[in-house]
Parts: sequence; structure tokens; C-alpha cells
Amino acid sequence: MVYYDQNRNYSMNNDGITLIDRKEVLPGLPLRIFNFRQPNEIPHEHNFHELVLVRRGRGVHLTENGESPIRRGDVFLIPPGVMHTYSSVESLEIANVLFVPEELRLPVSELAETEGYHLLFPPVRRFSGGGSGLNHLALNDSQLRRAEEEMSAMLIEQQHRNPGWSFFLQLHFMALLGLVCRAYPERTGASEDEFDRLSQVTDYIEAHYAEPLTLDGLSKIGSRSKCTLIRMFRRAYNCTPIGYLLELRLERAAELLRDTALTVTEVAMRCGFCDSNYFTKLFSRKYRMPPREYRQARFDRKRTASGSSEKL
Repeated sequence: MVYYDQNRNYSMNNDGITLIDRKEVLPGLPLRIFNFRQPNEIPHEHNFHELVLVRRGRGVHLTENGESPIRRGDVFLIPPGVMHTYSSVESLEIANVLFVPEELRLPVSELAETEGYHLLFPPVRRFSGGGSGLNHLALNDSQLRRAEEEMSAMLIEQQHRNPGWSFFLQLHFMALLGLVCRAYPERTGASEDEFDRLSQVTDYIEAHYAEPLTLDGLSKIGSRSKCTLIRMFRRAYNCTPIGYLLELRLERAAELLRDTALTVTEVAMRCGFCDSNYFTKLFSRKYRMPPREYRQARFDRKRTASGSSEKL
């Protein structure tokens, strides 16, 4: 069973990207799980969240921001509106949990105390230059077995629909999220103090990203030397503190291009870039198109999606 049915006529935007609507795969439900082999290689995006667990094999996950190799034990989250697909798959088997967070009545606030939660559900999609734009967590064999047990229990509840099945479906989903979020410190051996220091720095960056920030200043915020702070960021986010800052600025810039009528220069200035040419260079490298083209492409995509929904 797969949520992408090649025999169904899905909507498609001007870039040839298939648009999958939650009404087609989550009819009246805020949560659903699928398990399949050799995922389709057709570029697509959707308006729900997708939690992916690689159960077997390997391949390459591609998004509009780049590509990342994936293998057994990898876990990552695909937010709404992110074009993605797979390539170079070798015996790849993936489990997918599709969900709409705002419609799930789950007490997940306490998970925000774990570093794994912030890696999996970041306020922006943090990544290093060559990746897919999504943070990957890697489970060891023991953690993977436990995750598969929770997913198997979810599938049973979903298929049999015995009395109370929706309650237990969400219960096992909570257990799965907790397992994944707690797995991060087990894999890295990082201490709570390191998490606290990282949180202090990332919180500061996210509150002051439009201001001139330096590595010296950030190291003082985290009470660590510059070398130590860089090492901590590379281990946690696979990038440097300044790289993290630039990615956040670019994410915010993309939001402004999508949601406002500000000029490219105004967007650059609001996001901390003093030179609009430098901003355009970095933006084009990340999104593979200049800011103006990105805005037009997103506008066309929204218009196509809106027209399709009116036909339903």
C-alpha cells in the first residue's frame, strides 16, 4: 500500500511537480501510516507532514535544495510544500507516517526539551550546503527495531479499526516520536550541558538573525571558545554557527518572497544581508534559481493548486 497511486490523476504545477493533497490520502484523518518498497521517483510535494523511516536498503533523497544519501535506520521529516523524490534506490524499503500536527491532540510540548525534537522539527529547515535541506537522525539497530514495533502496531490499529483504534494509533505515534527524539543524544553522546549551550546560541540567532552577528559574539553567548562552538554545531547540525545563521536568513527570505510584495533588495535587508547581490548569489545556490524566479514559481504553484482545489 502506498499513498502515491500512479493510476490516479493528481494535480501538477507548471514545473511538472505532482501535487498531493491531504484530502486524497488523509480523508477525514489527521494521521496515517504507509509501508512500501522502492518508493516512486516522481517529483512531488504535499500539504501535510511526512515522517520517513528507512527500514532497509539505501538510496538518495532529493529536494529542491539538494540531495542526501539515505540508508537503513535514517529518520527525517518532510514538511509541507517541499518538492522531493528518490533516486539510485537499492532494495529501499521505507515507512511513512503522514500527519497534520495542528489536528493531532497530542501532548508533545515536553518533547521540546529534547535536542532530537529540535533537529527533527526545527523552526527552519537547517542543513549544510550540500544536503537535501532536511535533518536526518540515524537510529542504531536496537532503536530501529523499537521504532518498527511502534509502526507495526500503528499499521495493525489502522487496518483492523477495532474500538478505540484512533486513540491507540496516536498513542503509538507518540511513542515513536519520543523514541526518535531521545535517540539523538544516545547516538552522539552529547551532554545536557552541550544541548543547553547550543540552545542558547540557536535561540539567540533565531531572535537576532537580521542583526550583524559574529562568531566571537556567538561564542560568548554560548560560553564556549570559537573552536568548541564550531565543533558542537558541526556535530549537531552539520554546519558552522555562521552557516546556521546564513541558512536561517535564507529561509526567512524565502518566506518573505512567498508571502509579501517586498522587493528583493528589501527582503535582503530585512534578513540581514547588506549586499543584495551577495544575497542573490547565496539564494540562487540554495534554491537553484534567483529570488525573482523563485517568487514567480511559487506564485504559479499556488495558483495551480488553488485552481485544482476549486474543481474538487
